[in-house]
Amino acid sequence: MSNTSGVITALPAPEGYVVNFDNPQRCGILEAYVTLGVGMVLAFLFLFQRLYVKIAIRKKFGMDDVILLVGWSPPIPQYNAYVYPIVYAIPPGACKMVILMFFLEINSGTDWFRWSVYFTMFVVVGSSLSILFSSIFPCNPIQSAYDLVTPGTCIDRVATFKATAVFGVITDVMIICLPIPMVVKLQVSTRKKIGLLSLFAIGSVTVFTSIVRLYLLITILVDPDQSWGGVFINLWVGIEANLLVMCACLSTLRLFFHTVSPKIFSSGAATTGQSGGVSSGNGLQTIGGTGGTSGVGSGPKRSRYSRFDDRSHNGPAYTLDTFHVQIKGGTRDRDDEPSGRKSSVGGGHDPDSSSERGIMQTTETHIQYSKT
Repeated sequence: MSNTSGVITALPAPEGYVVNFDNPQRCGILEAYVTLGVGMVLAFLFLFQRLYVKIAIRKKFGMDDVILLVGWSPPIPQYNAYVYPIVYAIPPGACKMVILMFFLEINSGTDWFRWSVYFTMFVVVGSSLSILFSSIFPCNPIQSAYDLVTPGTCIDRVATFKATAVFGVITDVMIICLPIPMVVKLQVSTRKKIGLLSLFAIGSVTVFTSIVRLYLLITILVDPDQSWGGVFINLWVGIEANLLVMCACLSTLRLFFHTVSPKIFSSGAATTGQSGGVSSGNGLQTIGGTGGTSGVGSGPKRSRYSRFDDRSHNGPAYTLDTFHVQIKGGTRDRDDEPSGRKSSVGGGHDPDSSSERGIMQTTETHIQYSKT
């Protein structure tokens, strides 16, 4: 303990340093405003689009959204105290739980994947709570952690900071590796697999920030004046927190842009002007037809060579592999055809396509499946 200009401080001022408590020297002010300010704005925009999709489009506000709000809100009034893990332990754990809950949402039917997600959740929650309580109660008696004049024994707080970074790296790597086997086994094209893996790989940025933070903790916090030397650690902590919020909001980003600006994701098939395709409305649905549009469908037109996995105007893509099909057609029973009903290849269709007498022939199909 030291008495510096009538104020009790933990350490005496460095030799030759003029103490001014009214206007103290500061470092990293511009860096903090720029880095954390931009990060907070981006995190808010990502959160806004997620809430817009969940509330206005899907009309389903779930527990994962509540957890994400908990993970996003503490940094706003507490960025100046982020160097303390008592504040920082909550947001990253909450954001990682949202990502893991999304994994369960997209694939909860596979036993090994579901239990892997549960195990990762256990590690995330366990490490977050351990760091939280070790930060709240680091000393014996407890008040000695918050009152410099109260004697007591405390744990190594630098080791706690390092443990926070280590657990951050471990859980980030676990979350990134979880969806890889699932994506590899998907029956989609290689291009789409690469796209999905690239989306999940965006989360690897948080691994990089955790490693940088761990390096700074090891090299900087050996300085007794941690409040001065730890300013850049504080910056990387803020960067990681904002990135975690943004990563937790990536799952709704495509639907958001598809809704507010559908032209961004429209495919070339939607602008070719070719007739045919999958028609909508009350008419008979045809695939790859060459005639005019059927019914009152207003969806995008396709060419005769369109595949199921070509993106429609507002529907998801369903990928199919190539099939070799051999069709043996039967004969039409003319006696069964209702009077007044005529059919032609290029013409329209009978609007009474749902009639019980609408099936006019029997077709036997032999399908041979092969990877090409």
